[in-house]
Amino acid sequence: MRAKHIRIVMDDGGILVDDEASYLNLVSKVAGRPISKKDLEKMTSRKRDSLEGKSGIIDLANEETLKPEFCRNMLACAGAVEGMDALMQAADVYVATTPVHNAPTWAHDRKLWLNAHFNIPENKIVSLDDKFILSADIYVDNNASRVLEWEDMNPQGLGVLWNELSDENRESDLVRIFDWDSLMLLVKAVARTRNARRSRLGAPSCGIRDV
Repeated sequence: MRAKHIRIVMDDGGILVDDEASYLNLVSKVAGRPISKKDLEKMTSRKRDSLEGKSGIIDLANEETLKPEFCRNMLACAGAVEGMDALMQAADVYVATTPVHNAPTWAHDRKLWLNAHFNIPENKIVSLDDKFILSADIYVDNNASRVLEWEDMNPQGLGVLWNELSDENRESDLVRIFDWDSLMLLVKAVARTRNARRSRLGAPSCGIRDV
């Protein structure tokens, strides 16, 4: 085991946590019937969903998202458990999660969820809005604006956009990855670059652990 390793900061929403599927499940539960993504788009396009009279389904579902049970019962993204397990064996991984300020227990509940699903220790989970203040070799997020902001404040690091092909971001210079295998290859490439630089300076290597 090396004394130092590549440090990675991961956003959780849409990478570890399947926000969309979790919310669809909640809306379906509130509606009392299966709600598809297409149904949800129609419902949220209205000012107020008429299916529940004065209190629409979306309003009721949004209220439920503020309760501890919603956060604790969210779904993990497909492949995320296995991907994170391999990544944490290879590098020093931290998770940055966005707080929900009107849900008093959200940060605590999210830490419990991340620990239960990914065995991430509490001291490697941080809840904050301004993720650009976190220093790392690699920062991974599915939000292009946050990646760009992080790169601006951390020019020594590499910002990576996870699985985002929206039209407004197609022409950007951001590095993109689409799966966990791609991320592991990228981490190894960064480690080789760091090691070559350190070797020239006579410093100990900081590469990833062999897995």
